[in-house]
Amino acid sequence: MTRQAYQQPKCPECQYRKPPSEFRDPGTFEPLSACKHCLRRKQRGGAKWIA
Repeated sequence: MTRQAYQQPKCPECQYRKPPSEFRDPGTFEPLSACKHCLRRKQRGGAKWIA
């Protein structure tokens, strides 16, 4: 296992460390407040797997 030279940013929503590309808009390259996964989930109206 190779260690990366830099610390990966942590998503404030899910607390996972993800690559910096997860925190950029693919179209505009603007920095996002959370990772793409969390932003997508927020757009759908929250977690849908919780009964």
